Amino acid sequence: MIFPDYDEATKFEVTENHLKLLKEMYVDWDGDEYGAPCIDPKRPFRSDDPEKDMLDILGVDYGDDFYDFIEEHPNYRRRLDIIYHELQTCLQILINDLSIKVGWYKKKDKYNAKSWEYIGNGED
Repeated sequence: MIFPDYDEATKFEVTENHLKLLKEMYVDWDGDEYGAPCIDPKRPFRSDDPEKDMLDILGVDYGDDFYDFIEEHPNYRRRLDIIYHELQTCLQILINDLSIKVGWYKKKDKYNAKSWEYIGNGED
C-alpha cells in the first residue's frame, strides 16, 4: 500500500476516530542510545494485533471471527492502514500544541512538521 507523504501534507483533518485511537496508544521506553519515550511498535494499542484492537476501539462489530471479517471486508483493512499512518500527524500536532481536538489543521510552513495550527472544525 502506498501512503501519502504526511511530512509533505499541508492540511489535515483530525477526527473522533483519531482521538479514540490516540487515547489507547501504549507509550513505552526505547533504551537505544540515550533512550526515549516511544509508541510500542509491537503493541501500539491493547495487544499484539493492532487491526483487531483498532476495530474494537472504534466500535466496529466484526462478529465471532475477526479474521473472517477482515478477509471479507478488505475496505476495513485499507481504512485501518490509512488511519493508523495518520496517527503520525496527530501525534505531531498533539506534541506541538500540547492539545488536540477534532477539526482541520494547517501547516504554516510546508517543510516544518512543528508548524501545525488549528484552523477550525469545518462548521465555521
